[in-house]
Amino acid sequence: MTYTGSLVRLRALEEKDLNDLWRHLNDMDTMRLVTDGPVLPATADDAEKILRDQTSHSTGVYQFAVEDLEDGRFLGRCGFTSLDRKNRHGEIAIHLGEGRGRGRGADAVRVLCRLGFEELGLHKITARTFDFNHACARCLEKCGFTQEGLLRDELYRDGAWHGVRVYGLIAPGV
Repeated sequence: MTYTGSLVRLRALEEKDLNDLWRHLNDMDTMRLVTDGPVLPATADDAEKILRDQTSHSTGVYQFAVEDLEDGRFLGRCGFTSLDRKNRHGEIAIHLGEGRGRGRGADAVRVLCRLGFEELGLHKITARTFDFNHACARCLEKCGFTQEGLLRDELYRDGAWHGVRVYGLIAPGV
């Protein structure tokens, strides 16, 4: 099953994505924007483990490949990193290596939110981004998210402390 927006399609991560995933994991500029751990080169085994572990059956959350509708290129991945079924909350994350700055990320976020609200019955969706990732903050705001807080000094990178912005979006019509 796929979920389609106006610019991207979200689909299951597949074996055919392994090389693209590995390439994205080794894009150090992108990884600085999305990981709170050390930004280190990834091996093919690392990419295989991520591919294996990012299925709804193994983790209990939903992860997708982001594919460009125009040409079918693998742009990255996104999904729900946590779900709280009792309180109907979910947290999303997105990792695009390509297609940034052309609306693909915002389209993927909108598709995820539609899935979260309509299919999963969520009441609220949250997302986090580092305070220096201005493009992600703009993307979330463009999709209707509101900054709900700033976790100060959560990330130590490049010799300095950085905050993490927390965003939230409530289901429409609530």
